[in-house]
Amino acid sequence: ASGKPQYVFPLLVFSFTIAPIAEEVFFRGFVYNAFRTRMPTAIAVVFQSLIFGFCHFFGSTHAIIACVLGIVITVVYEWRKTLVTPVFIHVGINLISAIGVVALMSEYADRPTIGVVGDPDVTECIVREIIPGSAAFESGVMVGDLIVAFDDEPVATYPELGSAVAKRKPGDTIVLTLIRGGETVELDVTLKRRGNLKQPP
Repeated sequence: ASGKPQYVFPLLVFSFTIAPIAEEVFFRGFVYNAFRTRMPTAIAVVFQSLIFGFCHFFGSTHAIIACVLGIVITVVYEWRKTLVTPVFIHVGINLISAIGVVALMSEYADRPTIGVVGDPDVTECIVREIIPGSAAFESGVMVGDLIVAFDDEPVATYPELGSAVAKRKPGDTIVLTLIRGGETVELDVTLKRRGNLKQPP
């Protein structure tokens, strides 16, 4: 859900085009064959796959999955005696992952947002920042405002405000109740689509 899709999309294309070829040449073509000449095949498969998993470390779960996939792909390589099949498998896996990332980005961009930033660890919903061009910005919400209700639903913390916003849709108009300078202020706020903002809320 990056705010800079112009960087994300080229990386995603790279992930299922050039990257699988380069990785298969290195891990199966070079590393695995180097190990296989120095140790039993089964041990070479495991060692090479552990290195493959470690090089894809984005958390322990991801590394374990990558290691298992490394074993599967290496077994296929040993069976077919060519890098072509492993490359196609690797391309398919990365393509599916890229499609999943795009789907998540799209779902994130379609969510409603009010456009304020608060402190999730504070017991009050105080506006610390307002995203330019957001619903809050256009409705006159100010930094320092204390939000106390969202369409008559009491709001005690910033996470509670986020939960209330998530129940709505972009385009919904709500009444935001806040305390400003000791006085109660009510503002009509029309929620916007998150993806239309230049900065993430």
